[in-house]
Formats: sequence, C-alpha cells, structure tokens
Amino acid sequence: MVDIKECVERMAEIKKEIDNLKSEYNNLEAKILLKYTEDTKDTKHKAVSYAANAGNIIAAEADSVKVIYPTMLKEIFGVVYPDMVKEETTYTLTSAAKSLIAAIYKQEYITDKSFEEAVNELPITDEKSRKALKKKLKGRKYDSDKKILMEIGGLPEKDAGDYAYMLSEVANWNDFWNMLNLNGKTSTEDTQHIIDYINSAVTVETTPKVSLKVIEQ
Repeated sequence: MVDIKECVERMAEIKKEIDNLKSEYNNLEAKILLKYTEDTKDTKHKAVSYAANAGNIIAAEADSVKVIYPTMLKEIFGVVYPDMVKEETTYTLTSAAKSLIAAIYKQEYITDKSFEEAVNELPITDEKSRKALKKKLKGRKYDSDKKILMEIGGLPEKDAGDYAYMLSEVANWNDFWNMLNLNGKTSTEDTQHIIDYINSAVTVETTPKVSLKVIEQ
C-alpha cells in the first residue's frame, strides 16, 4: 500500500536538494562566465574551452535577435523573404537570417574585399595549403575555420583565431551584399536604407552561455 505521506515527504526533500544543487550549479556557472570574460577581454575570441576529468565546458557568446517591427522584415530581405522568415503567429527568423541580422546590427563586417580576396591575403606561403584553404574555409563557423587555419595553414592558435574572425566578418558582408544584389538594391543609398531598417526593426542582445558535456566514468 502506498504511503502518501512518505511520498510527499521524500518529494519535498528531493525538491529542496534540487533547488540547492541548482543554486550551487548557478554559482559555479557564474564563476566560469567570470573566467570566460577575463580570458576573452580585449580579444575577438568568442568561445573558450575548459577541461576537467569529469567533463568539458565550452563558454561562448550567443546572440539573441528580437524582432521589434516585423513589417520591416520584407523590406530588409526582399525577394529572399520566404527563405529567411517563417511566418507564424509571431515572426521567426531562420538561423541564417539571425546570423545576418546580428552581424549587420553589431557592425561585424568588412566591406572592402570579397571572401576570395580575404583568403588570398592570408599569410600562407605554401601554394598547396592555400588551395586547400580556399576549398575548406567558409567564414560561417568560427571554430571550424580556426581549426582549419591551424591544421592546414600552420598558423599559431591566436593568429588562426584572429584570421577566422576576419573571414567571418568578410563573409557577413558578402552574404548581405548578395541579398542586396538579388533585390536590386546595391546603391550606397539603398544599402544604408536597409541597414537603417535593420537597426530599427530588431534588437540584438549578446549574452554568454555555458554548455556541459558529462563524461561517463
């Protein structure tokens, strides 16, 4: 026969333990984020890994894009609007649209070169390595490009990180420019008009996040 009182008592104890553990976890997470802030200060690095015997922590920044004026989204994306925005009761941007909007909103772009030109400017003397980099570098994933620059380009970690960030900024503008070109809005006035729309239509909040992967013993 089930002892209801015993169940309630134990459930109350477990709830208290969960709350205590959650509080402790949050405090530990806050320490990780503080360390992450210190380690990334005055750098362009967006992610840091911390390892221990029981697991690995990756601390990174995550952009949260919030739409303020949904009606402006059609002006921003033009003919690619159906591919970039999912229309529901609320407006939901695709991951590609969020990345593009966040980059333009935060001015994380370089306008004076193509992605190919940026790759050609990398300090890589070996032609075979340069050809391999042209095929593998995309400017879409910072961590992936950084690893490629280290493994194939032979760059030290810091330099690889800096160049990976530069490539991402070039790719951001190239993507934006391609969208403008599809919409037939490539004049300086049109470009600034769309940027002004982005700055008015959304707000981007950048907050650090922590993900934990437990290693089974």
